[in-house]
Amino acid sequence: MNTRVSYLYRDGANNKHGNDEVMAGTLTAEQVADIRRVCDEGIWFIPGEVGLSEIQTYWRDQGYAYPTDNDHAWCELNDPEPTDDPPTVEMTADAFYNRFVSISEWDVDGAMKRLGLVPA
Repeated sequence: MNTRVSYLYRDGANNKHGNDEVMAGTLTAEQVADIRRVCDEGIWFIPGEVGLSEIQTYWRDQGYAYPTDNDHAWCELNDPEPTDDPPTVEMTADAFYNRFVSISEWDVDGAMKRLGLVPA
């Protein structure tokens, strides 16, 4: 059994783009609760800080204006769920959990720079 982690980027104008990755192994309900506690307001996280792809630049890659005043560093995390699908990333569910719970404070400024949302 593996774990599907789905997340969504929603800019300030409500344009949305989602992504999901499958990791080898499973997470317990307690681990999911721990992950939620680390999320800002129980839902918001910065994918690049926990080993996931940052999907904010999707719109730029599709030929739309990016960045705009509507863009930011945060994504919405859906509850990870078990799946029989094969892994799509090298990271295991345990490694994902460990990365997540090691976050003491989200590096919003670093993410904004990485995403090109502030002048370098």
